[in-house]
This record gives sequence, C-alpha cells and structure tokens, in this order.
Amino acid sequence: LRDRITAEQVLLFNTEGFSSRASIRPAPEPKHVIWINAGISDDEVKTRKRCLSVLFFVGVLLWSFPVTFIQAAFSEESLKRWSPGHLEHLQKLPYQLYHMIMGYLPVLAL
Repeated sequence: LRDRITAEQVLLFNTEGFSSRASIRPAPEPKHVIWINAGISDDEVKTRKRCLSVLFFVGVLLWSFPVTFIQAAFSEESLKRWSPGHLEHLQKLPYQLYHMIMGYLPVLAL
C-alpha cells in the first residue's frame, strides 16, 4: 500500500526531468506474478540469460551440420549417384512437378 501511495504522489508531483530517468507503471496483479521467481537476484537472472544465450548459439551451430548433410544427401547430384532408378522415375514427371519435388525433398527429409 505504501508503494502505491508513493507512486501516486510521484505522478501528482511535477515530474519535469524525472520522466526521462524512470518509468512508472502499475504493478501486476498478484495472481499474475510467478512467486517462485520473486526471490531470484539480478545476478542469477543475468547468469541464466548468458548460459541460455551460449546454449542457443551452440545449438544453432550444431544444428547446421545435420541440415547441411541432409541437403547434400538429397540433392539431385547425390540422387543421381546413389539412386539413379528413382531419379529417372521422377524425371518422367512434368517439369514443374519434378523441380517442386526436388526442391522440397531435403525439407521433407528433415
């Protein structure tokens, strides 16, 4: 209650020059607060953010290897080399359908 009264007084007070340094907004409803997280320090939050950023970066790097491999494995040249019978069957399809299938084949393999 004391914080609410202080906030109201600040809004009533001449805040010229103060508004550029602070942002005042209403507090969330108590049912919208995740109380388990309320006691976590700023340092712990920063550490968690850094760890997740590093983990995300490593995940993106490691994800690129299987994607590149699958795209190379299902390219037209690879299919000519490893499965010429299937490629010949696909080449009998209409031109646009053939290229659509060849374009989406690596995506479907993922």
